Amino acid sequence: MATELVRLNRASPELPAVLGLYESAFPANERREPDEIIGGEDGAGELLAIKSGGRLAGMIAVLTYKDITNILYFAVMPELRNGGIGASALAALRERYPGQRIIADPERPEPGSPNIEQRRRRLAFYERCGYYPTEIKYTWRGEDYIIVSNGGSVTAREFGLFWKHFYPKRNRKDE
Repeated sequence: MATELVRLNRASPELPAVLGLYESAFPANERREPDEIIGGEDGAGELLAIKSGGRLAGMIAVLTYKDITNILYFAVMPELRNGGIGASALAALRERYPGQRIIADPERPEPGSPNIEQRRRRLAFYERCGYYPTEIKYTWRGEDYIIVSNGGSVTAREFGLFWKHFYPKRNRKDE
């Protein structure tokens, strides 16, 4: 089945279901306010519904600055996981953003992490989809992350400038 990415806005009929998935898939300490992920008129942020066979299958929230597109949130409906939709959605995202360096930030699978097997599976999923770990590691809201990249490498400086563009007065480590 073909996977399609559909940009959502505040009037989209899929928005309540997508926000419900968002809230169930991500712990409270990792979530942003819905207005921060829906995207504005500037086109920098997009909240995308993943559709498969015309049915809502998941969501991806991205933020773009220059030639870097950062996957902020990515989730597939629980009943549809492990069926190839996630990999298909990442391929569709690559088509949507040709020429972009696409990055994601799965949790680091550090020894002693409470959900280390889940973290390892998540990182392995991105690697199977053509993403590779970079040297960028950071902590945000009490969680440890690693940046994985597809379409070209991203430096720590570029990653810092990416976030400084959106939050010029805030230090990301302070959140």
